[in-house]
Amino acid sequence: MLCMKLFCSQLHTYTGNIRINVKKIITDIKQASQAQADLCVFPELALYGYPATDHLFNPHTQSQLQTAIKDILACSTQHPKLGIIIGLPEAIEDKLYFYNAAWLIENGLVLSKTHKHLIPNDDIFQEKRYFIAGNSPQVIDYKGLKLGLHLCEDMWFSTHLHHEAQIKNPIEYLAKQNADLFLNLSASPYTKTKHHMRYQLAKEHALKHKRPFVYLNCVGLTDEAIFDGNSFVINETGTLSHQAAFCKQDTIIIDTKNTSQK
Repeated sequence: MLCMKLFCSQLHTYTGNIRINVKKIITDIKQASQAQADLCVFPELALYGYPATDHLFNPHTQSQLQTAIKDILACSTQHPKLGIIIGLPEAIEDKLYFYNAAWLIENGLVLSKTHKHLIPNDDIFQEKRYFIAGNSPQVIDYKGLKLGLHLCEDMWFSTHLHHEAQIKNPIEYLAKQNADLFLNLSASPYTKTKHHMRYQLAKEHALKHKRPFVYLNCVGLTDEAIFDGNSFVINETGTLSHQAAFCKQDTIIIDTKNTSQK
C-alpha cells in the first residue's frame, strides 16, 4: 500500500453551532499541516453536528453553512499539500433535502463528493426527514491511495434491513473497486455494547477483504444521545492497531504503510 499519513480528528461537535464547529475544524486542519499529514479527516456531519435538526431548513442556517465551507476552502489554500475530508450536509439544488456527504478538498478545490447510501430512520436516526440516499460509494484515488470512503450506516449493511433491490452493500462495492483501505466517518451514539459491536463488524470487514478499516467517530452530547468517540483502526490481519479516547476529543495519526503499529 502507498505510504500516506492520515490525521483523523475525533472532533467534539455541537449540533447546529456551525460557527464553533468550523473554528474547531480549521484548528485541526492547521495541526494536521504542522504534523506534515497528507490527509486530515473529520467525522460524519462534522460541520453541522449530529443529529440533523429542522434548523437545516432555515435559510440563515444554509447561509452559515455556505460561509463555513468557504472558510474551509480558504484555509485549505494556506495548506495546499494537505487533503481534507469533511462530513457535512450538502444542499441539493431545487430540492428541500440534502445529501449526508463527505467532501474531499485540496488547495481550495472540492475534488470529490461521497454521499451516504444507507439512510437510517429509527430511534434518534430520523435521517429520511433531511437526507436523500446517494448512489453506491465510489473509491477515491487520492495521491495514489485508493480510499474506500463511506458514512456510518454504510458499514452496517444487512440483507434483512436493507432488502430493497436498489440498495447495494457499500463495503462489498468498495472492495470490488480495489480500495486500499476502508474509511468510515461516523456519528454513532453510545450504548453499553456499541463499541464492541463496531469493533467486531470492522474486524469482519478487514479480515474478509484483507484491508485495514479506519473507524472515525465524533464526540458530543445532545438531548437524545451521547457520542462517545472510541475511534479505532483495525489492520488487515484483524488486529486493533490504534484506539482513540472515550468521550473525549482526540486524534489518531495513521501511517498507511504500517498499520500494524500503534
